[in-house]
Amino acid sequence: MHFFRVLCIGFEKVYDPDCRTEGYIKAAADDAVFATTRGSVKPGKHLCLGMGIKSMTGSRKVLEILNHLGYSVNYHTAEELETTLATHISTTDVSTPDGLNRRPGLACHSFGMGQL
Repeated sequence: MHFFRVLCIGFEKVYDPDCRTEGYIKAAADDAVFATTRGSVKPGKHLCLGMGIKSMTGSRKVLEILNHLGYSVNYHTAEELETTLATHISTTDVSTPDGLNRRPGLACHSFGMGQL
C-alpha cells in the first residue's frame, strides 16, 4: 500500500485516510496482487466485483470478460463462493460470514441478499 500511495500522491503530501485517492490506491494495489500472482490470490475487490456482477446480471459472459481483463474472479469461482455462502447461511442461520461482526445501526449489503 505504501508503494502505491507514494506512486499516486508522492512523498510531499500528508497522508489522509479519508482521501478519495485512497480508494484508487487500494484498487491499484488489489489489481497488482491479482496480476502478479496470476489470480491465485484473490483480493476483496475481485471477489466482490465478481459476486456483484454475477448477482446483478446472471451473465456468465460478462463475468468471464471481466476475469480475462484481470478485474474479477472467474464464473466458477463466483459459483463456488455463492454455494459456500448459501450452505453457511442454511447451516448456521446467520447471514454474515465468519469473522464479520454485526453492530446495531450499521447496514451492509452481502452479495445481493439485502440489509442485515
